[in-house]
Amino acid sequence: YEHLSENMFNFKPIPFFMKTKISQISCGGYHSLFLDITGTIWSCGQNDCGQLGLGHCNRNETALPREIKYFKQNQICVKAMASGCKHNLILDISGRVYAFGSNKYGQCGCETSLVKSLSDILFFFKKIIHI
Repeated sequence: YEHLSENMFNFKPIPFFMKTKISQISCGGYHSLFLDITGTIWSCGQNDCGQLGLGHCNRNETALPREIKYFKQNQICVKAMASGCKHNLILDISGRVYAFGSNKYGQCGCETSLVKSLSDILFFFKKIIHI
């Protein structure tokens, strides 16, 4: 464990969120999602498969959280989030599920290998209540 930084275990609040109340957090392989109490989803980390929901695949990591604007722009109220290694599932209050990121093994539930745009995929199930 000699390679670990001393700061690794020095827990501190994330400065970016000091004025924002977070209601849910979901972590993937190398990315994180944060849902605030206004319904805004923030993402940061690796984005090589579009897992940050920003509409592109950029290998550069995003250290500071960035807003996923799709949900607010489309007046979608988010209820829950779940993350896999390089993909995410978002559940809205109507029971609709949105998926984005890597779909290499079909984990997003569609035939394309990469789902970088949230509008690319939308599932309607009878009534999903939790993911």
